[in-house]
Amino acid sequence: MKRLSGYLKIIVALTLLSNSGLLVQAQFIQTTLLGGDPADGITLNPSLALGAVYADNSSTGLAYSLQGVTFNPYNTPGSTVSGINLSLASTLPINIAATAANQSFTAPGNSADDKALLNIVNGGLMYDGVITGFTATFSGLTAGQSYKLNFISSLTQYPGRDGTLSINGSAPQTFTYEDSPIYLFSGTAIAQPDGTITAFFGEAGNSAPFTNALEIESTVAVPEPSSYVLIILGGVMTLVLQWRHSKMA
Repeated sequence: MKRLSGYLKIIVALTLLSNSGLLVQAQFIQTTLLGGDPADGITLNPSLALGAVYADNSSTGLAYSLQGVTFNPYNTPGSTVSGINLSLASTLPINIAATAANQSFTAPGNSADDKALLNIVNGGLMYDGVITGFTATFSGLTAGQSYKLNFISSLTQYPGRDGTLSINGSAPQTFTYEDSPIYLFSGTAIAQPDGTITAFFGEAGNSAPFTNALEIESTVAVPEPSSYVLIILGGVMTLVLQWRHSKMA
């Protein structure tokens, strides 16, 4: 009876752990995108997405859906959209205009997600016009919880640009934007005690940093109803067995 009770406790503990979404912070990975479909190097989860914005240079106000995730236009420096705030100077444009080079991407195909990705990167750049860099702040998060961050960047008219990325004050990672029209920088980060994650885009090689779009996702999936049932039943069975054991003692 004691052994059975112990097994049940282990099952309950494993079930709780599997639904906790506990992840450690990881290095960000740079991926060359071939388009906007999952097979092209980018995978977004609309059920876990918390916010996404893209640089809307022309102030079109249009939102684009990429793999079911809505990327909202961002065109006012210092404002908060979808829980994301950029520390761009109010006296400078939030981005620079898309150029003919941006229009000549050959990678995205004809799918809806390919077209959405092209629209997002053609919106312009989140760019402060200074080499010192800028900060993107993700707010309204749960302290201590892990989140997935995706940064989409494209700058074909200025090949060979480098930049750094620092999360919550960590040691910066250096990335290059050379030899590819679209890059994805993806990784996990843990929310700070104030419920925020800060991503600092810094210079590398005397070139001003930038990005085109930002997206944040929760890494904690909401348990299915069956999971709750399993947790409750496991807890009840454990209590019953403990009660019977106490009666037999």
